[in-house]
Amino acid sequence: MSAEPTPILTCHGISKEFQDGGRTVLALHDIHMQVLPGEFVVLLGPSGCGKSTLLYLMGGHLTPSAGEMRMHGEPIVGPSPKRGMVFQDFALFPWLTVRENVGFGLSLRWARHRIESRDAQIDRLIGMVNLRGFENAKPRHLSGGMRQRVAIARALATDPEIVLMDEPFGALDAQTRDGMQRELMRIALETNKTIVFVTHSITEAVLLADRVVVLTARPGRIKKIVPMDLPRLRWNWRNDFSQRFLELIGLLEELLSSEIHDSVEEGMSGKTR
Repeated sequence: MSAEPTPILTCHGISKEFQDGGRTVLALHDIHMQVLPGEFVVLLGPSGCGKSTLLYLMGGHLTPSAGEMRMHGEPIVGPSPKRGMVFQDFALFPWLTVRENVGFGLSLRWARHRIESRDAQIDRLIGMVNLRGFENAKPRHLSGGMRQRVAIARALATDPEIVLMDEPFGALDAQTRDGMQRELMRIALETNKTIVFVTHSITEAVLLADRVVVLTARPGRIKKIVPMDLPRLRWNWRNDFSQRFLELIGLLEELLSSEIHDSVEEGMSGKTR
């Protein structure tokens, strides 16, 4: 019997409060979870449930109000190149080329390395995200999908142990989103990176995840963690395992239905205060 792998990241009783106009808002409450090496974990829940807040806590960009976030057993006390971030709005430098944006993450890590080693790393990453031929283009000349490929390559540039992705495909059209999902899974398999991915799309969660962490309406708590017992490459689901794929979508829809109702009710009551 093989030993259980040691988690790369753990959340111990994580809660997070924010101040909003003189009142205290509890965004997350008592989150306990772990992420294993090489795992693709999706955070799923209604709008405002704290999915992105939890991701930013994992990245060290926010500090928990209670509990502790650890990576390899060490407290997370701030951002680190060991944890790469990919944002929904791309967050590229508009004045830099594709090559310069990807290389930005290497500027400190490779400062003492030969320039040819740095250039070879940038070339490899640009090739990995299928952007050869666009090295000298500025972000404004790229499509949304291409800009997100640049953002993924930049996040991978420091060779992070874990990549944190905040609804990275949310602003893309359906066709581009489908292509980016396939590209991301290809990259995940090629690099064996650990990924935590925020989405509000149930279908996207079932397509990508090894496990789906379902959060309740605010304050976000873990309602259920659902293993996706399907092969990792799932784009032939209509023919190969449609029944199980649809069962998992139905299960997640059932788990979220009451939470989405509660979230809408809270939003409506807030407007009438």
